Amino acid sequence: MNTYYVYLTDVFGGNLNYSWVTKLRVKANSIHGVLCKVSRVTSLNFRAETPEAVYMSTSGLTGLVIDDAEYPDYDYSDAEAI
Repeated sequence: MNTYYVYLTDVFGGNLNYSWVTKLRVKANSIHGVLCKVSRVTSLNFRAETPEAVYMSTSGLTGLVIDDAEYPDYDYSDAEAI
């Protein structure tokens, strides 16, 4: 199992807005596993929309980003583990 760092944020006009950010630490075997676990917890379904590892919810109101594990954008020490 690998540990993936992801964050969820809102979307406005098709772009990530960052008015709120939810950080998660997910243990999964693959990116597909990450998407399945986050979908189960948040009750949202995510689809790949851009090549930069941004996954948009099917509602188009929430975006999920899989952060770089070596150089993450955020401090994940307080992230919820799922």
